[in-house]
Amino acid sequence: MTKRQSRGFKVIRSCLEEEAHKWKHIAVTEEVMTYILSLDVRVAVKVIRSITLLDDLGTQLPDDYVHFIGNIRGIRLWELRTRFHNFYERILFVRHRGRFYLLLSAFRKTTDKVPREEIERAIRILREYDSDNEV
Repeated sequence: MTKRQSRGFKVIRSCLEEEAHKWKHIAVTEEVMTYILSLDVRVAVKVIRSITLLDDLGTQLPDDYVHFIGNIRGIRLWELRTRFHNFYERILFVRHRGRFYLLLSAFRKTTDKVPREEIERAIRILREYDSDNEV
């Protein structure tokens, strides 16, 4: 990691930690955290802003930001959309037990449709989360 990348990582981490403390309706999986930390600073800041908008306005955000993917095996799966120049970042999430939005997985979108593998990965992460956090 170069000095510039290291500085960028610190900026993203600081911004993410600062915003995450303010979020009232968002839970972020380790996978999403790691993904955000791997992004370019400018892209990461925009993704964090999108998450903050989700926390503030929920799924009432315009389709440019939030899109309902579908009811897949009984799971209402959504995608949070962030665009920065030619980068299309996506975070798959659910409304978990009606209490908060659980951000499951993140990826850079390169095709028109959400890849099936990403949907399957999000469902697997949700199941792991539920088994680790049984009430």
